[in-house]
Amino acid sequence: MSKAKSRYSTEEQAALQSKQSVQLPSIKQEQVNSVSVIGLSELYQIKNHIQGEKQTKKTLDNQRLWAQRITKQRQQKEAEKLERFTKEEEERRKIDKDEEEYQERLKNELVKESNQKIFDQRADVLDVHFKFKLDTETLFLTISIIDRVLEIHQISKSKFQLYGVTALFIASKYEEVYSVPHVKDLVYVCDNAYTKEEILATEGKIISLLGFDLLTTSPLRMLNVYQETAKLDQKNYMLARYLIELSILEYSMIQFSNNVLACASIYLVHKIRRIHPSWNQDQMVPLTGLNEVEIRSCAKEMCSLLQNQDKKQFASIKKKFSMPKYFEVSKIRIEKKPSQNLQTLQQ
Repeated sequence: MSKAKSRYSTEEQAALQSKQSVQLPSIKQEQVNSVSVIGLSELYQIKNHIQGEKQTKKTLDNQRLWAQRITKQRQQKEAEKLERFTKEEEERRKIDKDEEEYQERLKNELVKESNQKIFDQRADVLDVHFKFKLDTETLFLTISIIDRVLEIHQISKSKFQLYGVTALFIASKYEEVYSVPHVKDLVYVCDNAYTKEEILATEGKIISLLGFDLLTTSPLRMLNVYQETAKLDQKNYMLARYLIELSILEYSMIQFSNNVLACASIYLVHKIRRIHPSWNQDQMVPLTGLNEVEIRSCAKEMCSLLQNQDKKQFASIKKKFSMPKYFEVSKIRIEKKPSQNLQTLQQ
């Protein structure tokens, strides 16, 4: 029995071995059949494709990087170009502005020089006025007529003296009673530069230009109105008149109105004489409509005129007010450096 068993076991083992040897190939065959077999050439193609895609991606990345660099450089160049253009434009505008300022300054200087020449001619008119011993209001009306004509009509330099003596002739007829000069006297004063007919023709032209409107308010009339309220004695009144008449021949004073000139003369006289208050707000402001601040700049200019009264252009006025009848107010001297009582004028 043991032999049978061993034989059986031997056969069984053999059967098992034969069974195993039959089943293994079938399992391998199933695994082989379940996997797709790729050839070597296809592997090379796949490998080349993958490498090609990598290379293409790398190339695209490089192209994108170069595109970014180029774009950045282009933007930088455009920014530099814009900045350079902006600087050039600013420089051009600055040059244009400097040129405009220069032209404007040159124009203003020429206008100022021309106007100063006209104001220098006023001194000649004042000399004629002084020779004929005419009233002061005649002088102010003459200046007013000349200024109003100049505003609407251009007068050549060669004709200015003609218009000046003719304006004086018209003002004399309006203001004077017994001292109206004869036309032949005016011709003589002009050294026969103009004829009687030219003066009479110019008279008609001036009156036509002004539309027969000769009425005006001078700073002297306003000073006469304010004199009593300002409590000016005769000497101080003459000093105020002197300041006003000095203003006639100074171009910088043309910016101030007649009212301001009258008020500033009173204010400066009080400062010079150390009369307090220099400008009575309670009394003068309701009467004049001006406070101290509004007249201070004009008073400062008048003070400068008084300090420079020795100029040639003021010779006639200075001579006039050096007479005893005018209390010799032109002999008053104010030092160049403002004294303590005039410090407020420099504020």
